[in-house]
Amino acid sequence: MKHRFFYSAFASLAIMIAGLCIGQFNAQAREVEIELFVEPQWTFDAVFDFHGGLAAVEYFTAIWGGYHDLGYIGLDGDFVIPPVYRHAFTFYAYRGAPHFVYGTAGIMSREDGGVAFFNARGERLTDFIFTDARNFSDGLAATRIGRDGWEFDEDEQEPPAPQWGFVDVYGNIAIPFEFDYVADFSEGLAAVLRGNYFGFINTAGELVIPFDFMVTRSPFMEEPYLPYFLDGRAIITYSTSGTVAWHGDEDTTSTSIIDTNGNIIMSFSTGWVMPFTHDRIIVRNNQESIIMDASGNVLARFEWPEMLSPPRRGYELATYTIRVGHEIRQGFVNTDGDVVIAPQFNSVNPFSEGLAAVRDDHHRWGFINERGDLIIPHAFDDVRDFSEGFAAVMQLVDGHALWGYVDTEGNIAVPLVFHHARDFSEGLAWVGMPNPRYD
Repeated sequence: MKHRFFYSAFASLAIMIAGLCIGQFNAQAREVEIELFVEPQWTFDAVFDFHGGLAAVEYFTAIWGGYHDLGYIGLDGDFVIPPVYRHAFTFYAYRGAPHFVYGTAGIMSREDGGVAFFNARGERLTDFIFTDARNFSDGLAATRIGRDGWEFDEDEQEPPAPQWGFVDVYGNIAIPFEFDYVADFSEGLAAVLRGNYFGFINTAGELVIPFDFMVTRSPFMEEPYLPYFLDGRAIITYSTSGTVAWHGDEDTTSTSIIDTNGNIIMSFSTGWVMPFTHDRIIVRNNQESIIMDASGNVLARFEWPEMLSPPRRGYELATYTIRVGHEIRQGFVNTDGDVVIAPQFNSVNPFSEGLAAVRDDHHRWGFINERGDLIIPHAFDDVRDFSEGFAAVMQLVDGHALWGYVDTEGNIAVPLVFHHARDFSEGLAWVGMPNPRYD
């Protein structure tokens, strides 16, 4: 399988690897044949991964005002949607550029801030009649009209009319705009807010779980906190004080696990509850980390300063952190709480595609497998996780960071010649060289 590489951000140029280089991690990389895939574009200030065959590119025109000029290029590097639109974000809630996983995305007008939906051919499906739109999930996109129903002055007589609903991939209104706020759909259900209470609806807009839970807010986000379902369960945090509470405040909130019918399976008065696997959870507070099964049985306890962090979805090894003197050591435990990889590393990343990046005391990174075997030695100053069979790796050479890629066996697939590199998405990866504008 051929993989393509795009220069971006500092220098936007795409190249396609005609033959992957096979060599040892510490050997000089063999010369690889590459062909020019996209002409250099030195003006891109930011790029995003390919989704649905399109990648967003941006020009910064008013950074502090929160606006970027946004467009989309196709697999040939040509613009499918010209960079004449706006990418809006807030300081606390930067969502990234809209993507086309479902073949449709909501894009904001540069003129008046309205949002319209476009398909992956660049055709506009709606007028710019919306004020916000998120990415599609389960075939529906959370969409807003009017001003945000959550933010209103305390001295107002009545809250403003609800204005969040859902649009389908054709730009049609699938679920009316009748909620104060909504979460994205997950496993066919989405949390929705009316007033200060949230429940869950299905993709037909039917209320499945009533508005029985008082919402909480995060002090770091503008929007209220709404939960989502994963493996048939949702971890919900709700206020118990009679007023909207800060998310995570143990004196005024409670956390429960519910099923898709809204039945409470377990409740917790303290601590952070995090998914581990489909039948395990991690409960962490200031005193300990606990592994529990789906029935609430405690399988393992780790007293502070020992601490557990959940893995990526699909993996069953949680990060295990201990403190030795003034230093941190990390390893991994399994779903029963058994230490399967001793806490011997300065830092670790969660497993991805069967390998986890680990850092030694010399601050050099390598990769281990799920048995703890060192598959790729500690030879790099920085790394990214594996994606589509490759991981971006970096070495400092004369004070300059040079990036390339290794495969899952530790072979250098792409020489370390780039000034930055991103993960693969749909067989494509952005890489960058210095921009002469900044020389």
